[in-house]
Amino acid sequence: MSNVDQIRALEELAAMDAEVKALEEKLAEERGVLGGLKESLKKLEERLSTDRATVGAADKQRQELQLDIRTMTQQIEHSREKLNRSRNERESQAAQRELEELRKLVRDREDEIQRIDGDTAAVRAQLEATEAEHKSLTEELAAKEGDIQAKVTQLESDRQTKGGGREAIVKRLPPALYRRYEMIRGRRGTAIA
Repeated sequence: MSNVDQIRALEELAAMDAEVKALEEKLAEERGVLGGLKESLKKLEERLSTDRATVGAADKQRQELQLDIRTMTQQIEHSREKLNRSRNERESQAAQRELEELRKLVRDREDEIQRIDGDTAAVRAQLEATEAEHKSLTEELAAKEGDIQAKVTQLESDRQTKGGGREAIVKRLPPALYRRYEMIRGRRGTAIA
């Protein structure tokens, strides 16, 4: 094989390697887009689970406070009955103090419920927004995933096709020249100037 034939073979090999490299870059880009969408979806799912746990804990606390209020309301009724049955001033004052204390506790529980409702309103709004974003991202991923998978499959088959012709060119080159070509290509990215 003459030097001119070797140079042509090296040029063909370099062109083929450049095409394969471009295909691999496109392949990496498409996989990156798909991976980015999946990563965003995963982060949204984590945020959703955190927000749902926060709202669930707040709802549980709210229910406990409402149960306390119901219990205290029954105690207030019982204290009123005590007040009505009181026979002297001392029993009457004790029943009134008990009533006032229970009313104050009920007010405190109601204030606590309002505070919890206020605090969780923002979390609930954020949860709804996150769920909407999650839904749209899921739909986008479902729509794009098929296209991206088709592109990836096509790019992989193109890469196999282009890489398959490489073997025929490599066989035409002397082994020492091919090793030198690969060494230079490994260092610089391209082996032909």
